[in-house]
Amino acid sequence: MDEKLVDLLGSLAPREWDLQTVAPLWKVRDVAAHLLDTVLRKLSMVRDSCYVEAVTIRSPQDIVALVNRLNAEGVTVYRRLSPPVLINLMKAACEQSAAFTNLLTRLLLPRSTSVGQEKKDP
Repeated sequence: MDEKLVDLLGSLAPREWDLQTVAPLWKVRDVAAHLLDTVLRKLSMVRDSCYVEAVTIRSPQDIVALVNRLNAEGVTVYRRLSPPVLINLMKAACEQSAAFTNLLTRLLLPRSTSVGQEKKDP
């Protein structure tokens, strides 16, 4: 899917980056910025165990507020990038995410089971 996303972004004409999406506050460039921010945060936190700020969660509303704040901050930063820079960063981030996912798969799944295959009884 990541490769198809990068291909789709690469196929957009310059004017299409500023088209409105179904999300009222976001244009196409904002959605791309959000997706880039999400994969980069996942790599930083999950793969690299990098947590920049301590967060206290006391309620479901705190989680919603945190996610909304992180999304808004990421979009604010990455929407400023040109489409070629955003696409290149997205490609690199998606490649690293896929490599990390493959590593986790190899470490966590039994050797006799491949992704997409069920383990068969003898």
